[in-house]
Amino acid sequence: MSSTTTPAELRAELEHLVLTDLLGPSDPHEQLPGVRSPVREWYLVGMLAPMGTIVDPGRNDGDDLQDGDEGGAPGPDDRPSKVVLFPSSVGLTAAVDLMCVSLEVSASWGRYEKIDNPDPTAVREYERLWQRHPSGGTVAVPLVEGDIGPIASDPDHPEVVIRGRCRATPSCWLVTLFLVNEQLPSPTNVDERWLFQVELSASAADGSSVFVGRQLALPDETSHTDTELRHLDLLYREKVEFAVGHGTAVHAEPNPSDPHRATLVCTTSIPRSEVAKVEAPGPDDSALDEVERELLSSVTFDMENLSKLDGPAAAVALRPLADAYDRWLGRQEARIGDLTADEAESARTAVTAARSIAERLRTGIELLATDSVAAEAFAFANHAMWQQRLHTLVAAARREDPKLNLLDAEAQVAARPNWSWRPFQIAFVLVNLPSLADPTHPERQLDTGTADLLFFPTGGGKTEAYLGLTAFTLAIRRLQGDLDGHSGEGGVGVLMRYTLRLLTSQQFQRAATLICACEVRRRELVAGGDTRWGATPFRIGMWVGGSVSANKTQDAARDLDDLRNTGWAKGAGPTSLVACPWCGEELDPKRDATSHPHLWRTLITCGDSKGRCPFTAKRSDGEGIPVVSVDEEIYRLLPDLVIATADKFAQLPWQGATSALFGRVTRKCSRHGFRTPDLDVVGDHKEADKHAKAGGLD
Repeated sequence: MSSTTTPAELRAELEHLVLTDLLGPSDPHEQLPGVRSPVREWYLVGMLAPMGTIVDPGRNDGDDLQDGDEGGAPGPDDRPSKVVLFPSSVGLTAAVDLMCVSLEVSASWGRYEKIDNPDPTAVREYERLWQRHPSGGTVAVPLVEGDIGPIASDPDHPEVVIRGRCRATPSCWLVTLFLVNEQLPSPTNVDERWLFQVELSASAADGSSVFVGRQLALPDETSHTDTELRHLDLLYREKVEFAVGHGTAVHAEPNPSDPHRATLVCTTSIPRSEVAKVEAPGPDDSALDEVERELLSSVTFDMENLSKLDGPAAAVALRPLADAYDRWLGRQEARIGDLTADEAESARTAVTAARSIAERLRTGIELLATDSVAAEAFAFANHAMWQQRLHTLVAAARREDPKLNLLDAEAQVAARPNWSWRPFQIAFVLVNLPSLADPTHPERQLDTGTADLLFFPTGGGKTEAYLGLTAFTLAIRRLQGDLDGHSGEGGVGVLMRYTLRLLTSQQFQRAATLICACEVRRRELVAGGDTRWGATPFRIGMWVGGSVSANKTQDAARDLDDLRNTGWAKGAGPTSLVACPWCGEELDPKRDATSHPHLWRTLITCGDSKGRCPFTAKRSDGEGIPVVSVDEEIYRLLPDLVIATADKFAQLPWQGATSALFGRVTRKCSRHGFRTPDLDVVGDHKEADKHAKAGGLD
């Protein structure tokens, strides 16, 4: 690739490499090593086996071969206990205009034959080769009621046939076509009777647009009573389904002048779709009218600026957002007249739902003007999010330039401010403020509760939105103090769940930076005399299981000892963090992780040699980075934010100690944290190492 290669060219090259690797071929007449490498081990998709080929899912590809170079078909004694057949056919169903009298159907595949290597110097693996031969052909298929075929598209291979069925409906022909490999398995050279890079396509002889969409072909089956499905039909009304694949994906080529008609349909083993980039609209978005752009331009989106506003001023700064949304909804409502009756009904339902969101948005904004505690929590959340964004950029800058110190990195990042909300992010936060500020709010009740789904593509900013809401939640709990005997300073405030452990680890680093920002701000406010923020640090817990973090404190201590003594830990290790979330300083577990015998804690401190990071041992009063990654410690300390995986949630009914996450505790030890019947006695409670004798509260 040259320095002038465009991103589109790079993507095309990557796509070509993926197709070549998984489907093939690298060349129409390619040659593959043939001694110990069946063609089935070169390619993973687009294959049709001979009729009756048995596959055992519990065995690797190629294990059904007999001993020796050539292999053979499985015999009666070789059959697995559970018989599974490898696919021998692939096909599609499409709707065709009733005026069409025939289709041209094309089938293509690659056939591989064993040949001797003409190179006399070839090593044993290359003494024999698999030679690819392109095969297939095109046949005319008349459209009449009844079965189609068998038709051989390639006279040299009469046992590879096209079969199907044609059925007339009041609005179209429904045509089903299959390419079938009717060859039987061979006792030798097994792959010679397999088909590779299989494709089946259909079009009109004159290239006209004879394929119609599913809505026209089967109107009764495409009319839904389900509100969500009707709404999806409305949103994707310009996306037409021309064909359905059987054992494969399908591709259609719409008519450029009429997107509701297609000129060709075909099977595709690796489907391809170009997804348009989705971006949140801003003040300069061309999809907005002039008034909407002016309103959005007057909204304060900057997190730093919002953190410095009191409640009434914040409401003034954010009201234009609600005004712009109301006006935009009015324009969408005016477009309903251009839709069909079914689409119009779905559109009116959608607008009605959006109007309720608009009302909630305005209510959230007005709450800031009338509720000083909520306004203070909102300012705290914006301050934390501003610092989270700033220090995320600081850490990135220091990773890029390890010689850059913390203060210089902060100054460098601050010179180019980049911490503004996108409209949908701040709107998501605002609509949820009333229910989070009022524990008795109807949206939090069992029968009338509301669950908001933030639906946006990857990279669109979902994480920032719910981290902002997290910061508000943690702040409002501290400011409201004790409510009905429940402390806002203790217990889990936010529980996040991810499906994959790797994704959980990635999100954990970002969320940890937010919690660090919350903790720094708490220290500042408490030092200024505001005791409402409490003495307990803001903490984050990573609840993901033994393969990533230890289950017990003694396990973490053992892993840490192993790491220091041998340089390698058998278990998960003492921490999943690789760098300080606040300053970006690289963490060395042997130096920065400590198993504290009296606190019964696994502490992680920043190793900043200059001592400028607030999470060094000295500047954090021994607490270090406010991260808890050992399961047992999570149950005792109950961090404000806990990030978990789905498999951990599955343990809730079986592990009694997990009930602590939901406030089911019996006592609190002043040194070791909350206690439950399943996690009652830990460590030594006597006075030791400057720690007073532990006391317990019922």
